[in-house]
Parts: sequence; structure tokens; C-alpha cells
Amino acid sequence: LLMAARDDRRPAVTPSTCEGNACGMNSNISNTTGTMKCTGCTMAELATWLSNVVDRIVLDRTTMSGKYDCELRFSRDVPGATPPQDFPSIFTALREQLGLRLDSGRGPVEFIVIDRATRPTPD
Repeated sequence: LLMAARDDRRPAVTPSTCEGNACGMNSNISNTTGTMKCTGCTMAELATWLSNVVDRIVLDRTTMSGKYDCELRFSRDVPGATPPQDFPSIFTALREQLGLRLDSGRGPVEFIVIDRATRPTPD
């Protein structure tokens, strides 16, 4: 769950004035580090991006509407790799750089149920 980490519940992201094609998210993820710059992104979009980084479903629970600008520098937890010391873990980076945190929790997720499968018929 993506949540606000600060005591005052106001994350360190900036409300965006971005419009049109200037809005978006750029990221560069290597074997040991990652960077992300978001211009005019929603917290839901950030949560979706984080899902790919941490390889878990991340749900937006910030209660923040609107679009925001932010930047993030983090290290990746890759066995056998040593990231540079000036790149904190994704969890520390979220807290220190954006004022957000990731918490474990349970929440609704979408899934597909297959009731029945049959062999295709020849044409």
C-alpha cells in the first residue's frame, strides 16, 4: 500500500501545473540503481510504476487527488550486486525523498476466473 509517511500527512511531492504532452513519467533502471522523474502524474500512476519496481501489487492509499511532480533515486536489491552508497533502497528513498511509504497489507485485486474451457472446433 502506498501511503503518506510524514506525521503531517503531506508528502513532499509538488502539485503539477503540467498540461498535455509535457506530462509523463521517465525512468531509468539499471541492474543496481534506478531513477524516476514524474511530471503531472497521479498517485495511482506512481503506485502502478512502483508495482513493477518492487514486483508486488501496490495500491494507492494516499487519498491524494490531482497530478504531481517528483523525482526519485534508489538502489535495487539484486543478489550479488553492490549499488552505490548514495542510492538508498526504494523504501528509504520513498520516505526520505517523497514523504511516502510502502506498507504491507491486504486489499482488493482484480483477477480472472475461468469457469470452463473446451477444445476449439475445426473450421
